[in-house]
Amino acid sequence: MKRVFCSRSGDRGHYIALDLPSPKLRKIITTMNEQFPILERLWIQSQAKGDRSLVLPRTFQAPHLRHLILWPTALPIGSPLLTAAVGLVTLVLADILPSAYFPPSYLLARLSLTPQLERLAIRFYSPLPNRDVERQLLDTPIMTHITLPHLRWFSFKGVSAYLEGLLARISAPVLSDLEIELFNQLTFTVPHLLQFMDTSEILSFSTVWLDFRADGFIFRRHYQGKWTPSPFYLKVLCRHLDWQVSSAAQILGALHPYSLLWRNSRSATESRIDRQSGTTRSTAHSGANFSDRSAI
Repeated sequence: MKRVFCSRSGDRGHYIALDLPSPKLRKIITTMNEQFPILERLWIQSQAKGDRSLVLPRTFQAPHLRHLILWPTALPIGSPLLTAAVGLVTLVLADILPSAYFPPSYLLARLSLTPQLERLAIRFYSPLPNRDVERQLLDTPIMTHITLPHLRWFSFKGVSAYLEGLLARISAPVLSDLEIELFNQLTFTVPHLLQFMDTSEILSFSTVWLDFRADGFIFRRHYQGKWTPSPFYLKVLCRHLDWQVSSAAQILGALHPYSLLWRNSRSATESRIDRQSGTTRSTAHSGANFSDRSAI
């Protein structure tokens, strides 16, 4: 599907939305090399993943921008866009490629200039080794803690060290939706996750739902007897069951002292092996296995 939408009123338009194949999208982006003084919404999405050539020109400026969604078009390091657009309400940077990587300190410095931010998504296309991120954090001077008083939705995909670099320095008192996807890694250290969640009354809860699946495992907030959208969602992307169990145990340490309700939604073969091994006390329910634990 090809979509191009531009709402014009005066100088270059209030709203630009592009959803095109990469070659056509690239041609349009290269022409956006000047100031768009009244632009408020910019949404760019490529129909091809992993295209490293989609980069907004460094000279592109939109001082009145309020909603910015780039998927996976990159912002060049040093671009004045986020520095000047202090009225941002939505910032979504998705499928960020390694060539467009920016360290946590760079992002935090820009977020400190956007006090009106309500929706934030930082999602990387592939993992950067935790040790590289940790080295960057060690080399970064101590930054002032940032409060985002209007942030209600935060979505992140990447490695745990990067996430920790953000959560340790941000407070979001009215946050109501937290979505996290972590790439598989040997060790998970997320000591600031619970602390960050505790800054929001809406995210407080006592029971965590753990669901093992074929492509990873998911933590959610559990509602007794209700199937409703969860304001807390954490997924780790790994396929092997032994890796899932090991990773889940590490993350549960950070979520202490929540109670745990878990389900095995993996394939029927794997679920049957789990039951026959005698390692769980389970009850069949809609093709899934359930077990209760408390005081994890």
